[in-house]
Amino acid sequence: VLRWQGGPECSPWRMLRRLRRAQLLGAILPCAIAGGLDIALSNYALRHVSLAFYTMVKSSSPLFVLLFAFALGIERPSWRLAGIMAVIATGTVLTVWNEFQFNLLGFGLLFGASLMSGVRWALTQLIIREQQGGLEEEEEEEDLGHLTKGPMATIFYLAPCVGLCLGTLAAVLEGPRLRPVARMQWWTLPGIALAGGLISFGLILVEYRVVEGSSVITFSIMSIVKEL
Repeated sequence: VLRWQGGPECSPWRMLRRLRRAQLLGAILPCAIAGGLDIALSNYALRHVSLAFYTMVKSSSPLFVLLFAFALGIERPSWRLAGIMAVIATGTVLTVWNEFQFNLLGFGLLFGASLMSGVRWALTQLIIREQQGGLEEEEEEEDLGHLTKGPMATIFYLAPCVGLCLGTLAAVLEGPRLRPVARMQWWTLPGIALAGGLISFGLILVEYRVVEGSSVITFSIMSIVKEL
């Protein structure tokens, strides 16, 4: 898709070659690992907690997003932002306060997922900003195509590392439980994987577009609606 819409100048191989080691190790790889851990811990926690408890704990994610955005210099610290996030998180907790049973393991998994979510989305905005800034300078000399600095390019950079992280965690955590999956009808597993994959791809594409067009703070507020 990248080669077809952007031409040979923005082929996947050339896009990867344009990455500096500092970009790969300092932003893309940590962001991908945090994303993989966020997804894996969130899904694994559902084995131990109810959906109401999941929603309550995951509503703390915007607070971590805000903290890491402050730490990385993406947003300026302000009591107004902190107050907005605290009110939203408190309201979400109150909506499910009487509907959960506390589970320490599930809470630990979800707390870790919320922490990783903060790292993930703060670094995602840094990656998108660096793409926009760096490519604007390079496009003065050559046309690299619009996709090299859009959500599609961000997915291209991050998805292989996220997939590798998730695959490793799935093998460790779910390996013995995957035997029934292997005995499914030959068309069932590809169908489930394709449907879930397309939905996830569309969701991530929209999420990256929101971060690109506004800010990680706007995204984190909207993500509470998504969790609900």
